[in-house]
Amino acid sequence: MDKLSQKRRDRDSIIRVAAIASLSVTVFVLLLRGIGSLQWLELLSYDWMMRLRPDPPVDSRILVVGITEKDLQSRGSLLQLPDMVYAELLAKLRPAQPRAIGIDIYRDSPIEPGHDVFVKELKQSDRIFGITKLGNATQPTIQPPKALPLTQIGFNDVVVDPDGIIRRALLFQPGDNGEPLPSFSLQLAWRYLLDEKIEPIPSAQNPDEMQL
Repeated sequence: MDKLSQKRRDRDSIIRVAAIASLSVTVFVLLLRGIGSLQWLELLSYDWMMRLRPDPPVDSRILVVGITEKDLQSRGSLLQLPDMVYAELLAKLRPAQPRAIGIDIYRDSPIEPGHDVFVKELKQSDRIFGITKLGNATQPTIQPPKALPLTQIGFNDVVVDPDGIIRRALLFQPGDNGEPLPSFSLQLAWRYLLDEKIEPIPSAQNPDEMQL
Protein backbone atom coordinates (compact mmCIF):
# COMPACT_ATOMS: atom_id res chain seq x y z
CA MET A 1 0.00 0.00 0.00
CA ASP A 2 2.84 2.36 0.89
CA LYS A 3 4.55 1.67 -2.43
CA LEU A 4 1.32 2.41 -4.32
CA SER A 5 0.86 5.70 -2.46
CA GLN A 6 4.46 6.63 -3.13
CA LYS A 7 4.00 6.00 -6.85
CA ARG A 8 0.93 8.21 -6.87
CA ARG A 9 2.78 10.98 -5.06
CA ASP A 10 5.68 10.68 -7.48
CA ARG A 11 3.32 10.82 -10.44
CA ASP A 12 1.47 13.85 -9.04
CA SER A 13 4.79 15.55 -8.37
CA ILE A 14 5.93 14.97 -11.96
CA ILE A 15 2.63 16.33 -13.28
CA ARG A 16 2.92 19.46 -11.11
CA VAL A 17 6.51 20.06 -12.20
CA ALA A 18 5.57 19.59 -15.86
CA ALA A 19 2.58 21.93 -15.52
CA ILE A 20 4.65 24.62 -13.77
CA ALA A 21 7.44 24.30 -16.35
CA SER A 22 4.98 24.49 -19.23
CA LEU A 23 3.24 27.53 -17.74
CA SER A 24 6.57 29.23 -17.03
CA VAL A 25 7.81 28.69 -20.59
CA THR A 26 4.51 29.98 -22.01
CA VAL A 27 4.61 33.12 -19.86
CA PHE A 28 8.29 33.67 -20.73
CA VAL A 29 7.62 33.38 -24.47
CA LEU A 30 4.62 35.73 -24.22
CA LEU A 31 6.75 38.27 -22.38
CA LEU A 32 9.46 38.03 -25.04
CA ARG A 33 6.87 38.55 -27.77
CA GLY A 34 5.35 41.43 -25.86
CA ILE A 35 8.62 43.34 -25.79
CA GLY A 36 9.47 42.42 -29.40
CA SER A 37 12.45 40.19 -28.67
CA LEU A 38 11.15 37.45 -30.97
CA GLN A 39 10.29 39.74 -33.86
CA TRP A 40 13.52 39.03 -35.74
CA LEU A 41 12.83 35.29 -35.60
CA GLU A 42 9.23 35.74 -36.72
CA LEU A 43 10.34 37.93 -39.62
CA LEU A 44 12.95 35.37 -40.69
CA SER A 45 10.28 32.66 -40.66
CA TYR A 46 7.92 34.88 -42.65
CA ASP A 47 10.59 35.67 -45.25
CA TRP A 48 11.47 31.99 -45.58
CA MET A 49 7.83 31.05 -46.21
CA MET A 50 7.45 33.85 -48.75
CA ARG A 51 10.50 32.61 -50.66
CA LEU A 52 8.94 29.15 -50.87
CA ARG A 53 6.12 30.50 -53.01
CA PRO A 54 6.43 30.07 -56.77
CA ASP A 55 7.21 33.24 -58.71
CA PRO A 56 3.97 34.85 -59.93
CA PRO A 57 3.57 35.21 -63.70
CA VAL A 58 4.07 38.60 -65.32
CA ASP A 59 0.75 40.47 -65.45
CA SER A 60 0.27 41.70 -69.01
CA ARG A 61 -2.24 44.31 -67.80
CA ILE A 62 0.51 46.30 -66.08
CA LEU A 63 3.05 48.44 -67.93
CA VAL A 64 5.95 49.93 -65.98
CA VAL A 65 7.91 52.78 -67.58
CA GLY A 66 11.15 53.30 -65.71
CA ILE A 67 13.78 56.02 -65.72
CA THR A 68 17.38 54.86 -65.85
CA GLU A 69 20.62 56.70 -65.25
CA LYS A 70 21.19 56.55 -69.00
CA ASP A 71 17.90 58.40 -69.56
CA LEU A 72 19.00 61.16 -67.20
CA GLN A 73 22.42 61.46 -68.80
CA SER A 74 20.91 61.65 -72.27
CA ARG A 75 19.00 64.73 -71.14
CA GLY A 76 22.05 66.29 -69.52
CA SER A 77 20.73 65.84 -65.98
CA LEU A 78 21.67 63.63 -63.06
CA LEU A 79 18.65 64.60 -60.97
CA GLN A 80 15.34 64.93 -62.80
CA LEU A 81 13.89 64.98 -66.28
CA PRO A 82 12.04 68.10 -67.46
CA ASP A 83 8.25 68.24 -67.52
CA MET A 84 8.20 68.00 -71.31
CA VAL A 85 9.39 64.38 -71.14
CA TYR A 86 6.43 63.37 -68.98
CA ALA A 87 4.03 65.37 -71.13
CA GLU A 88 5.21 63.50 -74.22
CA LEU A 89 4.91 60.17 -72.42
CA LEU A 90 1.34 60.88 -71.28
CA ALA A 91 0.43 61.88 -74.83
CA LYS A 92 1.73 58.52 -76.08
CA LEU A 93 -0.10 56.53 -73.40
CA ARG A 94 -3.48 58.23 -73.76
CA PRO A 95 -4.49 56.63 -77.11
CA ALA A 96 -4.14 53.17 -75.51
CA GLN A 97 -6.93 54.16 -73.09
CA PRO A 98 -5.31 52.80 -69.92
CA ARG A 99 -7.61 52.37 -66.95
CA ALA A 100 -5.18 54.22 -64.69
CA ILE A 101 -1.85 56.02 -65.03
CA GLY A 102 0.32 56.50 -61.98
CA ILE A 103 3.17 59.03 -61.93
CA ASP A 104 5.38 57.87 -59.07
CA ILE A 105 7.66 60.91 -59.27
CA TYR A 106 7.59 64.01 -57.09
CA ARG A 107 6.41 67.05 -59.03
CA ASP A 108 5.80 69.71 -56.39
CA SER A 109 7.37 72.44 -58.53
CA PRO A 110 7.77 73.07 -62.29
CA ILE A 111 10.84 71.78 -64.10
CA GLU A 112 11.16 73.51 -67.44
CA PRO A 113 10.94 73.18 -70.31
CA GLY A 114 7.43 71.93 -70.95
CA HIS A 115 5.62 72.63 -67.68
CA ASP A 116 2.55 74.17 -69.34
CA VAL A 117 2.24 71.20 -71.70
CA PHE A 118 2.61 68.80 -68.76
CA VAL A 119 -0.14 70.57 -66.82
CA LYS A 120 -2.41 70.37 -69.86
CA GLU A 121 -1.82 66.62 -70.13
CA LEU A 122 -2.53 66.11 -66.43
CA LYS A 123 -5.89 67.81 -66.81
CA GLN A 124 -6.88 65.67 -69.79
CA SER A 125 -8.08 62.71 -67.72
CA ASP A 126 -9.33 61.65 -64.29
CA ARG A 127 -7.31 58.46 -64.68
CA ILE A 128 -3.95 60.10 -63.98
CA PHE A 129 -2.66 59.93 -60.40
CA GLY A 130 0.23 61.67 -58.71
CA ILE A 131 2.02 61.28 -55.40
CA THR A 132 2.73 63.17 -52.23
CA LYS A 133 5.02 62.34 -49.34
CA LEU A 134 3.44 62.94 -45.95
CA GLY A 135 5.44 65.00 -43.52
CA ASN A 136 6.45 64.12 -39.98
CA ALA A 137 8.37 65.62 -37.07
CA THR A 138 11.66 65.53 -38.98
CA GLN A 139 10.65 65.84 -42.65
CA PRO A 140 8.30 68.30 -44.38
CA THR A 141 5.50 67.20 -46.69
CA ILE A 142 6.38 66.95 -50.38
CA GLN A 143 3.36 68.44 -52.11
CA PRO A 144 1.63 66.72 -55.05
CA PRO A 145 1.36 68.21 -58.55
CA LYS A 146 -0.87 71.30 -58.30
CA ALA A 147 -2.64 70.46 -61.55
CA LEU A 148 -4.20 67.30 -60.06
CA PRO A 149 -7.18 67.38 -57.67
CA LEU A 150 -6.90 65.71 -54.27
CA THR A 151 -9.05 62.82 -55.54
CA GLN A 152 -6.18 61.91 -57.88
CA ILE A 153 -3.45 62.02 -55.26
CA GLY A 154 -2.02 59.23 -53.12
CA PHE A 155 0.85 59.07 -50.67
CA ASN A 156 3.82 56.81 -51.38
CA ASP A 157 5.18 56.55 -47.83
CA VAL A 158 6.17 53.03 -46.79
CA VAL A 159 6.81 51.20 -43.52
CA VAL A 160 10.38 49.92 -43.22
CA ASP A 161 11.00 47.14 -40.69
CA PRO A 162 14.03 47.34 -38.35
CA ASP A 163 16.07 45.12 -40.68
CA GLY A 164 15.56 47.54 -43.58
CA ILE A 165 13.03 45.40 -45.49
CA ILE A 166 9.58 46.57 -46.62
CA ARG A 167 6.95 43.94 -45.81
CA ARG A 168 3.81 45.98 -45.26
CA ALA A 169 1.77 48.56 -47.13
CA LEU A 170 -0.29 51.42 -45.74
CA LEU A 171 -3.76 51.97 -47.20
CA PHE A 172 -4.74 55.23 -45.49
CA GLN A 173 -2.96 57.96 -43.58
CA PRO A 174 -4.17 61.34 -42.29
CA GLY A 175 -3.44 64.04 -44.86
CA ASP A 176 -2.39 67.63 -44.18
CA ASN A 177 -6.07 68.56 -43.75
CA GLY A 178 -6.61 65.78 -41.21
CA GLU A 179 -8.80 63.74 -43.57
CA PRO A 180 -7.86 60.15 -44.51
CA LEU A 181 -5.72 60.07 -47.65
CA PRO A 182 -5.44 56.82 -49.64
CA SER A 183 -2.11 55.44 -50.71
CA PHE A 184 -0.86 55.78 -54.28
CA SER A 185 -1.19 52.04 -54.94
CA LEU A 186 -4.72 51.96 -53.51
CA GLN A 187 -5.77 54.86 -55.73
CA LEU A 188 -4.57 53.01 -58.83
CA ALA A 189 -6.28 49.78 -57.76
CA TRP A 190 -9.53 51.62 -57.07
CA ARG A 191 -9.55 53.31 -60.45
CA TYR A 192 -8.82 50.04 -62.21
CA LEU A 193 -11.60 48.19 -60.39
CA LEU A 194 -14.08 50.99 -61.02
CA ASP A 195 -14.32 49.89 -64.66
CA GLU A 196 -15.30 46.45 -63.33
CA LYS A 197 -18.04 48.18 -61.29
CA ILE A 198 -16.26 47.15 -58.09
CA GLU A 199 -16.31 49.88 -55.47
CA PRO A 200 -15.32 49.98 -51.80
CA ILE A 201 -18.19 49.53 -49.33
CA PRO A 202 -18.38 49.16 -45.53
CA SER A 203 -17.70 45.62 -44.37
CA ALA A 204 -20.77 43.57 -43.43
CA GLN A 205 -18.95 42.30 -40.33
CA ASN A 206 -17.59 45.69 -39.24
CA PRO A 207 -18.88 48.93 -40.80
CA ASP A 208 -15.64 50.67 -39.76
CA GLU A 209 -13.71 48.40 -42.13
CA MET A 210 -13.68 48.46 -45.93
CA GLN A 211 -14.32 45.66 -48.39
CA LEU A 212 -14.45 45.40 -52.18
